[in-house]
Amino acid sequence: MELTHLRRIERLNLVLAGVLCAASLVFWRRDVALGTALGAGLAVVNFWAIRRVTAHVLAGVSQRKQLLLMSLLVAKMTALIGLVYVIIRYAPVHVVA
Repeated sequence: MELTHLRRIERLNLVLAGVLCAASLVFWRRDVALGTALGAGLAVVNFWAIRRVTAHVLAGVSQRKQLLLMSLLVAKMTALIGLVYVIIRYAPVHVVA
């Protein structure tokens, strides 16, 4: 997979997140709109982080650096799961949104 494909996916994710957030502000309650905005924001940051790490891996770094980058992906995923838990537990959001 080329880096241009990842950039295109990231850009499409950003556009879809913006459209979904705008639609939720117009058509749904405040808790649904907040949940949609927080979820879309997490998705955008997640795709950005995946692209950054993958770009370094595709650049042909050493085996040791690749292991470090893979552990960075695991840490990113752990942080993402933690943030989703905190948002669902403490933020006044609609859980499905």
